[in-house]
Amino acid sequence: MPPSNHLSMKKEYLGKGGSPMKKQHKAIILFLLITLIGVGIFFFYQTNFSKEKTVGEYSDCVVGLLPNQSAGSDLVIYTTDTWTPSTLLTLPDVTSDNYAAISNDGKYIAYTTWDDGYIRRYLKVLDTATGEVANFYIDTSAKTEVIEISWMPDNKTLLLIVNDSSQLSYQEIRTLNVETSEEKTLVILKIRRKSQ
Repeated sequence: MPPSNHLSMKKEYLGKGGSPMKKQHKAIILFLLITLIGVGIFFFYQTNFSKEKTVGEYSDCVVGLLPNQSAGSDLVIYTTDTWTPSTLLTLPDVTSDNYAAISNDGKYIAYTTWDDGYIRRYLKVLDTATGEVANFYIDTSAKTEVIEISWMPDNKTLLLIVNDSSQLSYQEIRTLNVETSEEKTLVILKIRRKSQ
């Protein structure tokens, strides 16, 4: 008879408010439901009320140059949340085989361009607040080019590669502070031919 007493106690216990396990399940379901509602509200807000990119909001974007239909290139920005392109500015004298980058705070836009004889690629930096453009590496030797530019987190220093294609292979990785014109060479890469 002990087994029947055990069953009757179990029935009695379940009859008085349910098992602790059922209460835990209800609490978990309630927690998940509240979390799901919160996430839904967040995404609804982001989708319906988020504003266009403004200065200071360029840390999650990709910038590049696309050929312009008339001449030159368009500096285009893609936001990584929608991948929708927006043209920031048109650069009539810049070919699309150049490089571009915008500082995370949106204060500076850096891009490269070829000189008139297409023998050196130099750097231009546009101050978006004043509209002034500063030139860097314009007086370098022939076949020198600035490539692969990106902004450092301080929003005033560029990390770039200077390539001298007149040699077999010579590249320097440098930093350039666009406000002070101070530059530092971080790495020099030279590849030389073996002597025979």
